[in-house]
Amino acid sequence: MVIPYTICFIKKNEELLMLYRMKSPNLHKWNGVGGKIEIGENPLQSV
Repeated sequence: MVIPYTICFIKKNEELLMLYRMKSPNLHKWNGVGGKIEIGENPLQSV
């Protein structure tokens, strides 16, 4: 089964917005903003 996800890296000037995950399965990892794409939602909305 394929579950569609999005990920977005937001850069302003020389700064990058990142999330530090505090829950499993990505505990203590840095990542971009994003999430699962729900039915009827487009990729931009899921970010």
